[in-house]
Amino acid sequence: MHEELSPSSSDAATGACDFSETTYINAECSYDGTVLLTENVLLGSQAKLRFADNISLRMRGGLLKINKGAELYFGENSELLIESWGSLEISGEKETPVVFAAANENKPWKGIRILSNAQLINIEYADLSGAIAGIEFGKPGVLKNSKIHDNEYGIKQNSPFSPGSFAGNNFSSNGYDAGVSLEVAATLGSPEQFAGKLHISGGQDIKNTVILPGFVYFMNDIISVESNLVIGAGAHFYLSEKSYVKVWLGGNINATGTAEKPIIFEAATPNGFWGGGADEENAAFYFDGSCGDKSVFDSFRVLRAKTAFANACPEPVELSNGIIDYRDSDFLRIGLMSGSISDINVEKNKIQ
Repeated sequence: MHEELSPSSSDAATGACDFSETTYINAECSYDGTVLLTENVLLGSQAKLRFADNISLRMRGGLLKINKGAELYFGENSELLIESWGSLEISGEKETPVVFAAANENKPWKGIRILSNAQLINIEYADLSGAIAGIEFGKPGVLKNSKIHDNEYGIKQNSPFSPGSFAGNNFSSNGYDAGVSLEVAATLGSPEQFAGKLHISGGQDIKNTVILPGFVYFMNDIISVESNLVIGAGAHFYLSEKSYVKVWLGGNINATGTAEKPIIFEAATPNGFWGGGADEENAAFYFDGSCGDKSVFDSFRVLRAKTAFANACPEPVELSNGIIDYRDSDFLRIGLMSGSISDINVEKNKIQ
């Protein structure tokens, strides 16, 4: 049932901490070797478990249920791993959450890692801190009413959350609150539900309609839009030097902000610029001749772009109530049909 298990000496005699002798832990226990669980285990409200550096608490094939008030502390690079048909149920309450934290606040633990072959994942009222990635979802799960704070990443998630399965969470003081795709970002609710910073790593292919809430997005690659991309008021994108948005194969963008909440696109570095290469006319937004419906930008800002817009599509790109701040000789190139621009403040940026 376990690979290497060393309960604290004070409890070993009674078996209160030894997973090979009990499936119910409700005491203070310490472990200095990896623990492999293969049947259902319950951690009670008085459970206070400590794990040494570089080990795992692994659930394989059974259910690990953790009741309100339980506390788990992990050494550097240690983790809770849910694998191979294992399930996790965390049942905290508002005043007595289940606590997951680093044993040493200066030495981060890995976090909770859920593999794609895990079973049911239901996390409610957890307080999780001090991890490299607080929770890494390899498959969809439920995360509700939890406090995720002081981690390098709050969560990582590559599959969209189902409706209603992500709600009431509080993210704070994380390096990034979430490392996700744009498709997942669209399932995180409204900015009132999630007010965090999102790290969007790698190229993003929008092949189905995606509606992005007004979050803060850090991008480091190309966004390829082949369907409808709708961007909500207040969204703020920080883009790396070689990032740009390519609209083609029937794609279009509707980015409609408000005077109070404009949609902002800007270079991630204070003195940098963003946009495509020569093949994309150095454009931040490149419309590649095979677009769908017209694209609309209203109450927006495109800041520190090489060239802001280049349109090779027959459909217009409508720009209104915006601010464009650019580097190259033209802020607009190709197309942009007559009458599609209004109330735009354009300024050439001379930052070198």
